[in-house]
Amino acid sequence: MILGVNTDFRHWHDLDRLARDIRAVGFLWIRSVFLPGPFLYLFLLACRAAGLQVLLVVARESLVGGSFEATAKEATKYAHLVAAWEIGNEWDQESPSSWDLPGSEVTRLGRCFRTELPGALLVLGGQVSGDPNYLEDVDLSVFDGDALHTYGERPDGWSDSTWGFGWAAELIDNYCTEIEENHHYPLPIWITEYGAPASDFGGSETVRAHYYGAMAETFIRHGGVLAAFPFKWEDDGVEGFGLLDLNRKPRPALTVVSAIALSLASSDEEESPTVTIEELATKPQRDDPDHEYGIWGKIEGNGPRFAWANTPEWLPIIEINGEAVVIEKNGEPYRPQ
Repeated sequence: MILGVNTDFRHWHDLDRLARDIRAVGFLWIRSVFLPGPFLYLFLLACRAAGLQVLLVVARESLVGGSFEATAKEATKYAHLVAAWEIGNEWDQESPSSWDLPGSEVTRLGRCFRTELPGALLVLGGQVSGDPNYLEDVDLSVFDGDALHTYGERPDGWSDSTWGFGWAAELIDNYCTEIEENHHYPLPIWITEYGAPASDFGGSETVRAHYYGAMAETFIRHGGVLAAFPFKWEDDGVEGFGLLDLNRKPRPALTVVSAIALSLASSDEEESPTVTIEELATKPQRDDPDHEYGIWGKIEGNGPRFAWANTPEWLPIIEINGEAVVIEKNGEPYRPQ
């Protein structure tokens, strides 16, 4: 699983140091808002130099001239430095930090990006309502993944069963079920925001740190989650949520999450097993006999992909039984265009 982190690069003058510091604690991905301009370009260059993959969120403040089409065209200027795009942000809720949109409009925004960036990895914007029925009005075929924001959800085994709104794993299961019913095969889940301030835990930074780590472990155990991004790196902008405090000093949550990120990064670098195209049809997807023709796979050099054996289509995703897989065709690594 990918473990990245959210940041708002506008709060940092030294973007190179920001990227280096995030990479040094084990994160391989970074998520921020698509804000066209020279400062964004410098941020993306700093991330590339530090070895970070970037997920950019297309939010309300990303719009160019209020136009979906113009925004997608603007994105092409940065696409060579961006690993994935998140289309919309909390579109299923009305709040000051959300971008309330009907499912048809989120779909239209996604189609604009698909037109301009046909090979891009597009993730449906993070849903925060907890109601997967909102997906019924979305054309999921436009997207390569679905994002959730799991605020107020409990990790597996959390001692206080009255805390929050429910269990994170159950929430993810509900969305996976809805996606399979609408889309006929699973899309990976991206947890693009999770977290809480210490005030939600009686002011204890120690309990907060345990929560951040337990949530990450819950996502790792869940077979449908591809990536998770704690919110967020710095405290600036949303006080109390930072892995760093307002003085840019590490909070205990950073120590816990960093240890998990470093472990994941180390395991990702291990040599991957090889599976040939001919073997794909014999391997059950996620050990589920109802999906006997699929396999979770990672194609080296071309980012995370999903190999679907009985069709010519390849869709972004990663892992089978927790292991990366190299796909071969005729004895050579297969990298679809």
